[in-house]
Formats: sequence, C-alpha cells, structure tokens
Amino acid sequence: MGPRLLAAGMLWLAGCNCGDDPAAEPASGSTGFAAPVEAVPPVVDDGPPRGTLAVQHGRALSQRVLDDVTGLDLAFALDDRLGQLDELDATDVCTSVDLPEVLARAPKLRSLRISGCANLAAALAGATQIEQLTLAELELDPSIVAALATLSGLRRLELVRVTTPEKLELEPLEALALREVTMLELTRGTVLERALDLWPRTLTRARLVGRWAGHDAMLSLSKVESLEVLELDDTRIGNFSLNQIKPLSRLREISWAGDTFNDNSPLYFRELPVVKFSCDCPRFGDGGLHTLRHCESVEVLELLRSSVSGPGLAALARLPALKQLKLVDRDIGTAGLDALQQVPTLRWLELSGDFADGRMEHLGSLVWLERLRLHAPAVDDHAAAEIGNLHALRELDLAGTQISDVGLAAFAGLTRLETLVLSQTRVTNRGLAHLATLGNLRHLMLDHTDVVDAGAVHLGQLVTLESLRLDHTLVTDAAIEPLLKLVQLRRLDVSATVVTPAGAARLASLPKLTELILAPESEPPQAR
Repeated sequence: MGPRLLAAGMLWLAGCNCGDDPAAEPASGSTGFAAPVEAVPPVVDDGPPRGTLAVQHGRALSQRVLDDVTGLDLAFALDDRLGQLDELDATDVCTSVDLPEVLARAPKLRSLRISGCANLAAALAGATQIEQLTLAELELDPSIVAALATLSGLRRLELVRVTTPEKLELEPLEALALREVTMLELTRGTVLERALDLWPRTLTRARLVGRWAGHDAMLSLSKVESLEVLELDDTRIGNFSLNQIKPLSRLREISWAGDTFNDNSPLYFRELPVVKFSCDCPRFGDGGLHTLRHCESVEVLELLRSSVSGPGLAALARLPALKQLKLVDRDIGTAGLDALQQVPTLRWLELSGDFADGRMEHLGSLVWLERLRLHAPAVDDHAAAEIGNLHALRELDLAGTQISDVGLAAFAGLTRLETLVLSQTRVTNRGLAHLATLGNLRHLMLDHTDVVDAGAVHLGQLVTLESLRLDHTLVTDAAIEPLLKLVQLRRLDVSATVVTPAGAARLASLPKLTELILAPESEPPQAR
C-alpha cells in the first residue's frame, strides 16, 4: 500500500468534516515542546469517512457508511451550524437522527459529541460502547441523567455550556466509573458544582473552566481521593478554596490559569506529590518562585503568564527534581541564564518572548540540556555559538528566530540531535551543508525558509531522516532525485511548493513513506 496523499487544506463536504483521528488533547505529561511533526490535516477523500465524522444535520448520516467511524460529532447547536444556516433546515435538526439506529450502524464508535439536542442525549440509554462523551449547549434533565447512568463503558465526560434545573438528582451517576471530567462554561450556582465527589475512587482528572466554578466545586473535589490531575481555568477559585486540595494525596499535576492565583498559591500543595505545575497566572512572580521552593517534588514547571524576572529564577536551585522549565513571554536575560546554571537537573528548557539581547550569553553553560526551544525573534547567529556548546541536545527548536546559514555552522558538533526545527528562519540551501555531521537526525523542519533545489543535495545525505518539512519553500521537481535517497522517510510535506503531481508521484515511491502532504490544486504555490 502506498503513502496516504494528504492535502494542506481542510475538507468540508455536505456538512461533514472527515478526518482520521479524534481531536486529541495534549498528553498529561506534555512539556509544551513542539512535537517532532505537526498534526496532519484531514484526508481529502470522498469515500466513506474513517475515524471521526462531524455532521450538522441528520441527513448527512443517512447515506454514510459508519463501519469504521470511531468518533461522531452531532454538531446541531446553533453555534456549530453558523455558516450553513441557509443550507440546513433547522426545524427538524434534533429529530433528524435516530440515535439507536446510528449506534447500531457504527460498531466501532467510542467517542460521541452531542450539541444542542437534549432529546438525543436522552436516547443514549444502553450505549455501553461509548467511552468518551461530550454534551454541549443543552439542558441536563432527569431523562438524560437516567440515560447517562446506563453507560457502563463511559470513562470521559465533558459538559460544555450545559444548564440544569435548580433541583436535579445526580446520584444515579454514581453508577459510572468515570476517570476524567471536564466542565466548561456552566452557569453559576449549577448543581453540577457539587457533583464531582460522585466518583471518589475512580476520577483521576478534573478540568473546570469558567467563572461558574467556586468554593463549592473545591469542597466537592476534596472528597475525590483518586484525583491525580487538576486543571482550573479562569474560575473564581482562589487561595481560600485551595485549602481543599490538601487531602488529595495522589495529586500529581496542577494547572492553574487566571488572576485569582498569586505568589502564595503554591503553599497549598507543598505537602502533595505534585510533579508538574503549570500556571497561566499574571500575579505569579518572583515571590511565587520563592514559595515554590517548598514543593520539592516538582519536576516540570510551566509559567505561561507570569511576572517572574531573571534574578528570581535563582529560587529554582531549591527544587532538587526540576527537569523541565517553560517560560512564556519573559525576557530572563543573562541574569536568568546565570541562575539556571545552579539547576543541574534541568534537561528541557523553553523560552519565548521579545528579548532585549538575542546573544543568549551563558546559555552554553547549561551543558546538561537535552531539549531546547527558543521562540524569540531577537535570537540570531550570535546565540549559535552558545547553542553549539550544548552537546547533549537531542531536540533543538529555533522556529521564528534570525538564525541563518552562518549560525548553522556552530551546530556541526551537535551529533546527538534527533529533531531540528528551523521553520521561519533565515536558513538557505547553503547552510544545510553544516548538517552533514548530524548522523542521528530523524526530524527536520525547514518550512517557510528560502531553501531551494540546491539544498536538496545536502538533504539527501541525511539518510536517517524519518520526517521532513519543506512546505512553503521554492523547491521544485529538481529536488526530487536527491530526496529519493532518504529511504527511511515516513512523512514528507511539500505543500505550497513548486513540486508537480508528476514529481509527487516519484516521491511516493519512497519505500517507507506513509504520509505525503501536497498542496491542494486550488492553492498554487506562491513565490516568497
């Protein structure tokens, strides 16, 4: 079987968005570093959908083959149908689907989303094959609660903008063995705020989003002894309510976002075995880092919004297990890099923002780093010499920086590199000659650069490559011959280039290639 031919655009057919994989959330252990290869766009295919299927009206299901569908989105809420209101008959949208009949036709269905139609949610009774369920923009009533209670296979439940009567018995839901619950943008005072303790021994992950969530939600969560991951995003929960997490002895990951958290907030989990702490918290600053020193189990620290400074990073030396650090939109300067020299356990570092000085002086002293991501326009070839000292690096992401061919010369000694991201840099074909020594390189991103056909000669020497991005460059069919030497290549993106269909057919002959991403015919390559 040949490689899948993928288009760079997204396909919408008769209200159907057909793709291969359900929309995936970031893995719980994600560090925020870019994956070696970006998510693949949906397959352009007029045949039966594979994997996931989204429809805005029941008639789109009537003639569909559902044998291989694992995820189904009944996107019937008004917001889901925007842009197609003139094409769809809204009068019968909620009665256009016989849900039991659809479930019978989809034996592999495991993930289901229902928006806007309470009657369909009430028709779920007995759908024991469903493992993941999202209910959106509908009212949860006793009939739906009764139906949900029969879903013995359900493990993940997501409620989005769901309303409830003032009084609603939720106890039947205790029959479920839920592992993950997300409640997003509910109404303030909802009975669901006190529902989280229905699964005290099975629930391992809870995500609460919106100002509806307050102290009552935390009182309920305090009884969930099995909880391992807690995410609070723009809620009313602050330090007073955080007292309730103290009994959660299995809590390992905490993610907070909002202005209710401050420098004192980490005090409330200092006795817990938390290994990952993520804070999108503008009121978290150097004092917060000082407080965090009590949380000695923390291995991963992500500060997506904060007011920390370079000198304040000195407090991280008190975290004996710290391995990964992500600082977004903070210029830590030389003082910050000096402070990180006192954290020899650090293996992954991600920095982004508008740096006053792009030379990154003293970065080269962090010789223990294995992964480095710098997303800062000011970083240029002066920083390359510092990066060239980091011989333990396995992943290097410099997307969006001013690194050029001159800087690449300093990377010749980074022989352990497996992933190199040079997207949107000043690299050209001439600089690629410096990559010849990287004998372990498996993933290379050169999209949105000035690489042309002459650079393919150097790429053809990187015989260990498994994925390569050349999209949004000016490579043509003249680059194909050297690229055919990459016999380990599994994934290749030449969308928005000058590669012709005939050239693409030659590339498809690569023995291990499974995904070849091309430009849609409607989007001819544009000269840079």
